[in-house]
Amino acid sequence: MFTLNLFSASIAFVTLIIILLIPTNLNMYSHIIIIFSFQILFDAIAVEWLYTLEEDFIYITIRSFIFQVISMILMFVLVKSKEDYLLYVMITTFSLGGSYIFNFIHSKKYVKLRINTNFFNT
Repeated sequence: MFTLNLFSASIAFVTLIIILLIPTNLNMYSHIIIIFSFQILFDAIAVEWLYTLEEDFIYITIRSFIFQVISMILMFVLVKSKEDYLLYVMITTFSLGGSYIFNFIHSKKYVKLRINTNFFNT
């Protein structure tokens, strides 16, 4: 599952970069899109499926709550006007990405994650 997530995220990220290289109306939003695109990478390492499988809902709840509170505090402290939209996007991405990075680190409690190079042959 981990390998499949990394593979899918890589395809999505490369596709997004190609789309951003083509001159379109999206180019004026490229800063926002690039920051939000990190969520694709974070999602690849999230291993949310592991915590659902292990039924470790207390960990998920506590981790989510902590990152949501931190993000809310950062929003109130840093985002003051509509010109701060990039800060808003970064804080939103931090909230999700931070949770997923902690998932990845904490997953060692249950499994040893590695890239399976033979996943097409199984």
